[in-house]
Amino acid sequence: FNWGTAYNGHFDQAGHYTGHVVLRGERHEVDCVSTMDHSWGPRPERGQNNMSWLHAHHDDGTVLHAIMDWDPERPDDTSALRLTHGYVRHADGTFLGLQAGEGSSRRENWFPAETGLTFTDEAGGTYDLQGRSRTAFPWQCWPDMVGFNTLHEWTFDGRDGFWGEIMDFVPIHRMCTLSTAMRRG
Repeated sequence: FNWGTAYNGHFDQAGHYTGHVVLRGERHEVDCVSTMDHSWGPRPERGQNNMSWLHAHHDDGTVLHAIMDWDPERPDDTSALRLTHGYVRHADGTFLGLQAGEGSSRRENWFPAETGLTFTDEAGGTYDLQGRSRTAFPWQCWPDMVGFNTLHEWTFDGRDGFWGEIMDFVPIHRMCTLSTAMRRG
């Protein structure tokens, strides 16, 4: 898995964010946990691979972030996921890189509706996540790529109260090829 120069100087930043947004003259308070990322390299993202970018947060500061590879051959079925990058931040502030991970997402119209994941960190600790979608929206992130975003409610190692996004990126040429093949049966 490689998106080339797009990930030069890349960072992921998980945290608790507060503030406000004024929309059409109405003030909306923001108080949430989330992960954002940024890359400093050239962004020639054309014809890239599929990617599932996800995170799970708890109010106590526990965070898991992962990038998974997946094959969207069956967009309305279950897709296998394989870890390419990730970390866990424990409530005490310690970070550990993820060494291995796998799982699957059951999809509805390309969106991950239910997701199950298992990870192993660099110290040998294991983590299990089960999640289901609470919202969904498509995002035209680049001219040739669509992100199928969901807000997931997660159970993490048997603990409820984790929330986070899944953004499943699919190149448009891949969607068109698969849609044509699906129509032909």
